[in-house]
Amino acid sequence: MPVSAPSVIEQLAHEKGCSVRRTKSAERSMIEAAQSSEVIMAGSMDGRFAFPKFQAAFDGMFTIAKTIELAAAAEIPLSRILDDIPRRTFLQGRVPCVWDMKGGSCAR
Repeated sequence: MPVSAPSVIEQLAHEKGCSVRRTKSAERSMIEAAQSSEVIMAGSMDGRFAFPKFQAAFDGMFTIAKTIELAAAAEIPLSRILDDIPRRTFLQGRVPCVWDMKGGSCAR
């Protein structure tokens, strides 16, 4: 997951016995990190997913197929999965900042 993802992602993963690896927010950084043999899935903040054992790229059609496959194997209807997903809201904004000030603090 990108470093900008909310910490609740780690809580949800931990509840399912998984862990989260943080990366830079750039798509390339996420895909490069997903090349590790222990990574099963990469996810972006805009809802895209990659499954590196299938291919090293975000793939919407494969995500749909994988979701259906996992639901069928667990004998759980997709409607129940949707109901079980915790409702969370993530507010994201942009603050303009001069390059020289990035990573520093701004005095007002």
